[in-house]
Amino acid sequence: MKLFALAGLLVAAPSVAHAQEVTRTFDDVGVTLTLSGFEELEEGEQEAGDQRRAWWIGTVGRAEVYVSFWVYGRKDLGLDLPEDVVYLVEGHRARVQEAEEEESGEKRAPFRYQELELFAGPFGYVPYTYLGVHTRYDETKPVANHICLGGIGETNAYGVEIWAEPALSDDERKTVLEALATCISYAGPAQEAEWTEEELVTRWEADAPDEVHEKLVYHRTEHYLILSNCGKGSMKSFGKKMEEFYAAVKEVYDFEEVPGEKLLPVFLFRTDQQYYDFCVKTVGWTEDEARDSKGMAWHDYYATWYEAPRDPVHIHEATHQIFKNRLRLPGGGSWFQEGVAEYMSTSKNERKAFKKIVKEEKHVPLEQFFLVRSLLMSQETDRLDGGSDASDGYLQAACLIEFVRESKEWKDRFRDFVHAIGRTPYNDVAAIERALGEVYGVDLEGFEKRFLEYWRKRR
Repeated sequence: MKLFALAGLLVAAPSVAHAQEVTRTFDDVGVTLTLSGFEELEEGEQEAGDQRRAWWIGTVGRAEVYVSFWVYGRKDLGLDLPEDVVYLVEGHRARVQEAEEEESGEKRAPFRYQELELFAGPFGYVPYTYLGVHTRYDETKPVANHICLGGIGETNAYGVEIWAEPALSDDERKTVLEALATCISYAGPAQEAEWTEEELVTRWEADAPDEVHEKLVYHRTEHYLILSNCGKGSMKSFGKKMEEFYAAVKEVYDFEEVPGEKLLPVFLFRTDQQYYDFCVKTVGWTEDEARDSKGMAWHDYYATWYEAPRDPVHIHEATHQIFKNRLRLPGGGSWFQEGVAEYMSTSKNERKAFKKIVKEEKHVPLEQFFLVRSLLMSQETDRLDGGSDASDGYLQAACLIEFVRESKEWKDRFRDFVHAIGRTPYNDVAAIERALGEVYGVDLEGFEKRFLEYWRKRR
């Protein structure tokens, strides 16, 4: 995902005849919307009480555009981050399209934002906005675009939607993206990146087991907020290890940070039973399910108990937490999400075991592997040799990441691979194959051939 400073995005755009500028302030979000670069904008009639607070019809070059500004209640819809707004709109538009298809009997490719971008700056209570771009195709010809820009106010969230038809040309697209990058100014308060004491106490009491509510101690590091009932020495030692993990993940996956983002919360419990109780209360697991784990990353947090700070489970789960909350790459499938984490938690020597699996042709073909919904759940198929499909699956996933990061042929495009695959929908083999084609110029068969060749020759 690209991270643009505002000044870096303001590239020269083509001149637009009769361009207009429209400005409107929305006090319940604390933002002022300024639309520029559009032509012949006409405002539509607004219904009282509608989430859509204003809308306009106009043009950009040869494309007709429909612009809407929406306001959403944060608490009602669970909107904490700008990307939550974009995914909310994506889900709504996908359901609308499915209903249209059911009525008409005509099928189209699923509605998904094929491109996702982040714009850092004072655009809301959270210091960035998030952009999704969907292109609708007639076979291979682009015919329309849908663009959504999401942001967060203190109590409400906002979304700017643009429909454009026919699909925007490169110059028209540049005009629209420049307009969106400059369309929001925010006058409200900013979030406290390091968490206020009230926020962290509220979070602890909401999620931690009741028995430890009165035992909270906390510690802030550069990137983490450690919430715990351990001794201060243990808590600080664990925080130091988490910072080491953060640096290691950042070195491998090369992500940019947004100034003003909140510290990542870590729940560190003194005993394993307290961790199990947390999982039952907060995640909804049974205690038996919780006992199968030593730590878990979900939403914005990582939870575990203090036992061995060097245990590889911690960097594995830290990678999940960072991919969700810093890289913002939630896609690909279980193979990708577990692969990037397992690569961080295993050594090159440990991964060498996959060479034997390839030699004996016991690996899972990639088309089948990319469709596995959960590598973890495949552990139910324990084998007589003491292994499991899950353990072999985690190994194969890590070895795929090693291949694209360490092979001489493709390692220079590793970051492109990570971002391209991380944006594809879960288990969408066709989308994964398209991403491989864009990054490496190969289809899935060609990618798999090189992957296996690498492991046959791997020392």
